[in-house]
Amino acid sequence: MAGPERIVSLCPSITETLVALGAGPRLVGVTRWCVRPREDLAAVERIGGTKTPDVARIAALAPELVFANAEENREEDVRALRDAGIEVDVTLPRTVAQVPGAIRQWGRALEAQACAEELARAIEESLEALASEPSLRPFRYAYWIWKDPWMTVSDDTYVADLLRLAGGVNAYGG
Repeated sequence: MAGPERIVSLCPSITETLVALGAGPRLVGVTRWCVRPREDLAAVERIGGTKTPDVARIAALAPELVFANAEENREEDVRALRDAGIEVDVTLPRTVAQVPGAIRQWGRALEAQACAEELARAIEESLEALASEPSLRPFRYAYWIWKDPWMTVSDDTYVADLLRLAGGVNAYGG
């Protein structure tokens, strides 16, 4: 595995995936919300929150690549990192079916295509198996993501799609 040797992740789900792709030892910075897998992240520098990353601290870590999510991370922080000359990979999978493409993209960026392909294919196979199952009994849900102010997910989000696959009907979908 070659590719960038110093990387930063600004999103917990991306961090977990990067570790699954074997890139854990390359992580030099993660957010305070990046807590899994605990043993792989124990010694990694914390660079703030997903909405409040310390751009100067990230730049001081001299990453070759930063991974971000367009929904989780703020555009102004991504822009500030790019203005500092740091490459930022931004993804936004809105459905479960879009995740394998993002994983393959990260695999190419990390030169870890074989591992990324294995993980992406496993997700695709799980989706195919789920599609062949009988329909699940629908259930109505509200998925709260924040308070003060209270916020929930709309139907065009990854979480809503994941719950839809399990039979969920979003009470606040519109």
